[in-house]
Amino acid sequence: MNYKIGSKLRELREKNGKSQEDIAKYFGFSSKNSIGKWERNESEPKYEHLVELAKLYNVSVGYFFEESIENDSITLPAELQDKILDKILDDLEYEDILKSDISEDTKIRLKKSLQRYANNLVNKKEDL
Repeated sequence: MNYKIGSKLRELREKNGKSQEDIAKYFGFSSKNSIGKWERNESEPKYEHLVELAKLYNVSVGYFFEESIENDSITLPAELQDKILDKILDDLEYEDILKSDISEDTKIRLKKSLQRYANNLVNKKEDL
């Protein structure tokens, strides 16, 4: 995990007067263990949980990743990479640019390209 969002999760929770138990209940968890692990960077929240936390705290999902880039690169969570790639492929199919299904190998290569492009954007080697 190249990003450390735990301190931001804890800071936002405390700033909003919430306990780990409150957040656990919000998600329907039986205990606060997962919340504690997220805040200690021992595990990562699922992307859907980050979306819900962003809504709860009135921040963007990107906020959790700001100023947490190590070694001038970023790593998008695999789940987020999959969602972005699926969205891109759906758009290409909708526009009739992509006429047939693509192989899993091609999808993996596209994900690697997406990661490389994101890193180049962060390093200012490439513009949008």
